[in-house]
Amino acid sequence: MENEKRKKLSTEEIGAINRDIIQKHGEGTSQILQALKGERYDGLGNDIGHRGRSLEEISNYKISDKYRETNIKQQSGFSAELIKESRDNSEAIKNGNKIRTRTTDGIGETNNQKHDHYKIDELGNITEGSQMKFYSSPEDLVKKLSDKKWSKYADSPIDVPTEQVEEIKRIAREEVEKLRTQAKMAKSRGDIHLYEKKLDEAKALENIEKNVRDSGVTREEAIEARVSPNKFVAKEVLKESHAAGKSAAKGAMILSGAISFGQNAY
Repeated sequence: MENEKRKKLSTEEIGAINRDIIQKHGEGTSQILQALKGERYDGLGNDIGHRGRSLEEISNYKISDKYRETNIKQQSGFSAELIKESRDNSEAIKNGNKIRTRTTDGIGETNNQKHDHYKIDELGNITEGSQMKFYSSPEDLVKKLSDKKWSKYADSPIDVPTEQVEEIKRIAREEVEKLRTQAKMAKSRGDIHLYEKKLDEAKALENIEKNVRDSGVTREEAIEARVSPNKFVAKEVLKESHAAGKSAAKGAMILSGAISFGQNAY
């Protein structure tokens, strides 16, 4: 009788774990579906509003026959913003984190020149603003960001394609070394104006290396989402479903092991 009671208890607890996992992964999976359709809902199903783009809408943007590849690459940056938003929120939901990522145009800041994303707490307070830059060439991005007119990004995280992070940081470090060497040479010649100029440029590049981070999205993924959003979203959903299955199996295994250990110890 006692064994049956323990068995029933463990079955109920495993069922509770699975329900929690299904709930979290289900809500997490809904994030990419919302990005596809241009809708936003909270965990209770309340419409929280979205004024920005959708993956479907971006896929229908006009492209020139002559510049098709270039147009698609440029437009894929918009898709990348939505993918990052959905993935960030999916992870937050599964980890029980109340912070949510929103695109700035999604909350109505269409002309925000400094930030593409905000981190927003459960009270609606903005805790972080970040910029997203998807360039074909890491060299081009470093060159752009080191220009004075891009100094507005100096104090903000800059999200870049996953595969470019280390390359961008390497290029920035090498450029900093070159500029510092040039600054020393200028100082030795007594050219203080050039010395200070080179040091300012080196500082700007140091900020780039410090602020650049992994967006969690590759350029290949962004392009696929631009060209075939339904296919991309289907793959995301399948990936999430697989992860949910693994989490459920792991949770059940851990609980079963703990109960077995407890029973034996008792």
